[in-house]
Amino acid sequence: GVADLVEILTRRQRTGRLTVKTGGQEVHLYFEDGRLSLVSSTDITLRLGRMLIRQGLLDTPRLLEALHAQAESGDRKSLGAILIERDWVTEFDLARCIEEQSIDALARTVGDEPGLFVFEAGARRPAHVEAAALDPETLLEAAQERVQSLKLLRDQLPPDNIPLFLNRGT
Repeated sequence: GVADLVEILTRRQRTGRLTVKTGGQEVHLYFEDGRLSLVSSTDITLRLGRMLIRQGLLDTPRLLEALHAQAESGDRKSLGAILIERDWVTEFDLARCIEEQSIDALARTVGDEPGLFVFEAGARRPAHVEAAALDPETLLEAAQERVQSLKLLRDQLPPDNIPLFLNRGT
């Protein structure tokens, strides 16, 4: 699975992009000399700006202003660099959000669904996207824990064919 591929690419100190296609989504894992430098997803809910808003670290008007500044720079500046430069997020908060974003993306790839794996040797992460020192072992462990937690929650829900009613009380 994904964990085995990550271990192999890390041990062999490979540079490139591992694309995992599963459940109608793509997750890209970028490696630089065996170090995991970026995890990204085609799922728009996992975009950095949306994650920062969801975590209460940024508001929508500031995100839009920062995205506009990024576009004006010709995508030469990363969103995170712009947000830090304007003191709208701290480096710590940005790093924590990138880690959370990576865990969420990986959790979608380590489940039981079959997938397609493609490694493109030499591919580099996009320059306008944040790079972070990511520990693949820690991220994969957290992703697997998240998948197990969600499975436990789903197992406690009633079957899909059982109607649910809201009791508003008296």
